[in-house]
Amino acid sequence: MMPWQPAFAIESAMSPAPGSAVPVAVRFNPSLGRLKRDATFPAFNMREESVPLFLPMRVSGLPVDSALLADRAQVQVIEADGRVDRVETLELSVRRDGAGDSDRNAYHTLAVPGDVYDRVKNQSVRLAIDDSLTLFQLSASQAFPVFSPDQATAGIGRCNTKINGTETSVQIRCTRAGRRPPCLTAYLEHVPTGLRNPERFACDPDYSPFFAFDLTHDALARFGGNLPFRDPNGLAKYPVDGSKLKDARAVVRVYQPLEHFKRRLEIPDIRLSDWGAEQQ
Repeated sequence: MMPWQPAFAIESAMSPAPGSAVPVAVRFNPSLGRLKRDATFPAFNMREESVPLFLPMRVSGLPVDSALLADRAQVQVIEADGRVDRVETLELSVRRDGAGDSDRNAYHTLAVPGDVYDRVKNQSVRLAIDDSLTLFQLSASQAFPVFSPDQATAGIGRCNTKINGTETSVQIRCTRAGRRPPCLTAYLEHVPTGLRNPERFACDPDYSPFFAFDLTHDALARFGGNLPFRDPNGLAKYPVDGSKLKDARAVVRVYQPLEHFKRRLEIPDIRLSDWGAEQQ
């Protein structure tokens, strides 16, 4: 019930590790080009009349084994005559695994109302983006065989894996006391070659300082997902397919928040029609 700005200000003041995000910068990176989408690219929930756009970004200064999530963004499309249109944002997330390059490319996903897009898509406009961001640190990581009974793992919970009934994906199901992890990533990896299928990154950013439940819920959090390795329609091809499953594993990595912070980005000259996705 609290407005976003004071709520996020309170969260920022309660950050577990203030100052952790000082080196983190987000900038527009048009040299990355348009997003290329194929059948493995996840769908977004948006209004039918909205047009999805994908702004290429460069995120720098990420710590080792960290993740960045935009909890919310306020985006303004400012036309040449000064008219201001507000745009819904859907996603910005990026991760740094290990001690490699601290810079990462990502796409900031926008859902532009259809009438706004039709009116200004070929015009030069200015974008002002105010991001409310959270920086996460890896807190637990575990690899499971694709067939695994219940296995308890510190920081994650008790998990099991199996092939689903249609033999198209590996199912991961986990249970733990308290709330579910705020953010986690999971992927299938072929151990001999290091090949990975596209990661599934999921966040349930509940940052409240305590866990509470009502009479309709118990004190256990249940979470999981499906890691596909075969497309029954034959459209998507996965590096780790059914032929590699016997030497594959399901990797789950859990992240905990370090700091809540804000960044402002202005793009002075942009055409919205340049940033739709390319279909592969």
